[in-house]
Amino acid sequence: MFFIDESGSIPKFLDQRFKNRYFVISFVHTNNPKHLKNTYKRAIGYLKGKHIDFFENLKDPKECKASEMLPYMKAYILEKLASNTDIKIGYMVVNNTEIQQRFRDKPGRSFNYLVKIIMENFSLTKEDIINLELNIDNRNTALEGLTELEGYLYNELVLNKGTVDSVKVNYLESCDHYNIQVADLIANVIYQKYRYHGMPFPNYSDINYDIDKVHPYTPEYLHQIVKRHIVVPYKYPPSRNPAYKQVSAAVQK
Repeated sequence: MFFIDESGSIPKFLDQRFKNRYFVISFVHTNNPKHLKNTYKRAIGYLKGKHIDFFENLKDPKECKASEMLPYMKAYILEKLASNTDIKIGYMVVNNTEIQQRFRDKPGRSFNYLVKIIMENFSLTKEDIINLELNIDNRNTALEGLTELEGYLYNELVLNKGTVDSVKVNYLESCDHYNIQVADLIANVIYQKYRYHGMPFPNYSDINYDIDKVHPYTPEYLHQIVKRHIVVPYKYPPSRNPAYKQVSAAVQK
């Protein structure tokens, strides 16, 4: 079973600003969604107990978005997920400065195409092959064409290639589903790794605790926590992606 979320966006027109260079989709796979949910719930509950004021002052107290978390909070949760769950991670990083305009014209359908690429390269379990279930943050349905994802994947993976027997796509409210929040956290970590590479790290001077001091390599540190769980790292366009040949070679074997 997969839980999927994204960070960044695909702009309608070429945007050369560095902050808009990347769009990331994260794919979190688990064979035990209940255990994943409980692990995340306990971790976020612990942080809420220690930092009551921080969580009460969030834009939406019901859900702490990964972009709102302080770095050490992300590290704490990631360490719990990495050591106590069976998650496998795939991700798609789109370089918006290198894609062609036709890719921007229909971002929802482009999203569907990118999801298909990851599914084709992921090592699916027997349960996935019987019924490939994707759970996606409901906010993404605002993208035109995204609601076509289930039919698109059925045509590609069931009818065309016979990779799986059936496909089910669910759109879930992240505030009500902890596993979507896990996917949000992973998407944010991957997005920050690429966005802040070679850039000055954001100013976190408003943080007072010594443990909260941010090192310029914080994004890379957070990435290292879950690195061993990443099984399908993918960059698009693939011609600029060193991992592409490795993934393709593994699939052909």
